[in-house]
Amino acid sequence: MVADWLTYPQPERLKMAQEHLQRFGLQEDITAMDFVHQSAAYYQEIFGQLRIQAQYRKFPIQLHWDNRLFETVLDLVLITPDRVLLYQNSGFPGDSKRWRKHAVESLGAWSYLSKTALQRLFPRKKVETWVHFVVGGAVLLLQTE
Repeated sequence: MVADWLTYPQPERLKMAQEHLQRFGLQEDITAMDFVHQSAAYYQEIFGQLRIQAQYRKFPIQLHWDNRLFETVLDLVLITPDRVLLYQNSGFPGDSKRWRKHAVESLGAWSYLSKTALQRLFPRKKVETWVHFVVGGAVLLLQTE
């Protein structure tokens, strides 16, 4: 879903979905068309709720922190009139009861540093980090201080 984009031509989206499912051995579990529909529903949900002014995929950031350089690539950054929303994908397959714990333990420090970098880029906007659990089809707000 991360590589999918609603403006891509349908044949390209289907081909990409087929290759993705085949690469991960999922072609017997879900059809390419279902995968494309799920992707479309995901993006329509996000974009339908927000007034997006700008969007960035695979957004590289750097932050000098405590005499170290933090570098990463953010999956999806959305700019709204008052917020910056960071969507990071997770392939964690665990059940939903463990999502929050997994997000805090595996992405807590990363989220804090990423959020700090985005706050420096967009000082007048509130920054939120959302973890997209791709396997479970859910999105979780990750709050760090």
